[in-house]
Amino acid sequence: MINIGINGFGRIGKLLARLVVENPQMRLANINHPSMTKADFHNILKYDSVHGQFNIPSSAKIHNQYEPTDIEWDNEIDIVIDTTGKFKTHDELIKHKDNTDLDDSAIIILSAPPQDETPMFVYGVNHVDYNYQDVISAASCTTTCLAPIVDVLNKIYTINNGLATTIHSATASQYTVDKYTPGKRTGRTLLNNIIPSSTGAAKAIGKVIPALNGKLNAVSVRVPVSNISLVDLCVNLDKQPGVEEINELFRKLSEKEYYNIVDVSDDLLVSSDFLGNSSNAILDAPSTMKQEDLYKLLIWYDNELGYAHNIIRLVKYLKL
Repeated sequence: MINIGINGFGRIGKLLARLVVENPQMRLANINHPSMTKADFHNILKYDSVHGQFNIPSSAKIHNQYEPTDIEWDNEIDIVIDTTGKFKTHDELIKHKDNTDLDDSAIIILSAPPQDETPMFVYGVNHVDYNYQDVISAASCTTTCLAPIVDVLNKIYTINNGLATTIHSATASQYTVDKYTPGKRTGRTLLNNIIPSSTGAAKAIGKVIPALNGKLNAVSVRVPVSNISLVDLCVNLDKQPGVEEINELFRKLSEKEYYNIVDVSDDLLVSSDFLGNSSNAILDAPSTMKQEDLYKLLIWYDNELGYAHNIIRLVKYLKL
C-alpha cells in the first residue's frame, strides 16, 4: 500500500486525489490546502465541471497550512505530491519533511517543471533513470505528451531539429475578463480569445531526453476550451520514412512497450472525444504528413487527467 499526501487541491491535485482513492494499491492519507474544510473537500472531490461526478468517499485528513515546513504529514506517508505550483525548487520542496517524521525514503514529487536542477522524470520515457532522489519533478502535461513521441522518432529516424506548438486548453492561471499583466498576452480574457503564450516544454525535453537538448523549440497557444490540448509537431528527420510507416510504428508501440503511454487515433475525432484518455499522447494518424524531410504530427492529450494518470504510473514505479 502506497500512502499519499497531496499539497494543493486545484485541477491536478483533485484529479490525483480521485485516482489515488479509486486505486486499491494506494491510500490518500492527507490533503493540505490553506483554507479548505472537510465539507468542502468532499464536495470538490465529488463534483467536477469537466470530468463529472466521483462517488467514492475519502477519509483523508485535511491540513490547513500555507508553507510546506508547517504541514504535519502523517509519518507513514511514502509520497508527497506538491501540486500548488508555488514551490518549484529542491530547497523549497524538501521542507515538506521539516515538521514530520517522514521516512528517509519518502519522495517529494513536483507536478510542474522545476525552477532549478531538480531532476524531471516522465514515466514511459526516462523513469528508469530514477536514482533514489528525495525530490523530483513529473515535468508538465505538455512535456509528458511530447516526450514519448520525439523520443521514438529520434531513436528510429534521428531528429535534426523541430518546432512544436501546443494548442492548449484554458488553465487556472488565466482570467475571465481582461487583467493587466505586464509584458504578457495571457492577461486577456480566456472566454473569446486565442492567446499566444510561452511554454517550457522544449527546454524540458532537453533535460528528459539529453540527446534532443537544443534541437527543439516550442510555443503555446491558449484556446477557449475547458480541457484537452493538441501538440502540432514539425520535425526534420535524418531518415525519411513514409507517413504510413510512422503511423504504423506508433500503432505497434501502443500495443506493446508503450501501452498506456502512446495511443493512435485513426478516426476523424475532435478534442472532446479524448476527454478522460489516460495516455500521455494520442497520435492523430489522419493528420500525419510530410514534405521531403519535414514531418508534421498532431498529438492529442488530456492535459488534466492524462497527466494525472502518468504521475500515478510514476508513483507506482517508484514505490511498488
